[in-house]
Amino acid sequence: GGRGKGRKEKRRKEKKKEDKEKEEEGKGEKKGGRERRGVNERGRGVGKGREKRKDRHLNPNGVVHGGVLFTLIDTAMGAALMSCLDEGDICATIQISMNYLKPVVSGVVECQVHVVNRGRRFANLHGELYVGEKLVGTADGNFAIVSAA
Repeated sequence: GGRGKGRKEKRRKEKKKEDKEKEEEGKGEKKGGRERRGVNERGRGVGKGREKRKDRHLNPNGVVHGGVLFTLIDTAMGAALMSCLDEGDICATIQISMNYLKPVVSGVVECQVHVVNRGRRFANLHGELYVGEKLVGTADGNFAIVSAA
């Protein structure tokens, strides 16, 4: 009984604090009424994103989970590619090769991605993750380009 209530209350307080921080930062890009997680800039074939380390991002070892870093770079890659697609085209991740170079335990992870090559049906992208000046990860991704119609 009692232990579960304490955990729920702690989670509720953490969520409230994160919501307040998110509101104050005003980061993220709105798309269809929802915020696109972490992406704060995109343009003709490039994208940038950032994610502040939060307790909920940590794995049992106290390090930001690789899935958080992967999601950030995948989302930024998709945004970068979408910025240079023809009207009516959409993209989907086919494959991403992620290299985790250093553990992330604190700070803000910043992501920089760019389109390396864009063909008619496929595109290749490269991205890098930084905490401050420290390179903590890289990724190369392949995306399909399809007509939404």
